[in-house]
Amino acid sequence: MLTLLRNVEIYAPEPREARHILVGGGKVLWMGRDIPSLPTSLGVVERDFGGRRVIPGLVDGHVHLTGGGGESGPES
Repeated sequence: MLTLLRNVEIYAPEPREARHILVGGGKVLWMGRDIPSLPTSLGVVERDFGGRRVIPGLVDGHVHLTGGGGESGPES
């Protein structure tokens, strides 16, 4: 199943211009500002997040979102 997350604010160490995310099979497949034309045969489920923040790829529940917990910034 494919899911299109519309109108999101993507939280990442560097600024992202993307506003929409397509996910499927447990992976982020695409991120962008302009939604591509998707065939209806794919059965894409759309969810409007109304500008809520999302963190793509976050798996570890114990993550230092700001600064990484070290003195070297997000990479530490």
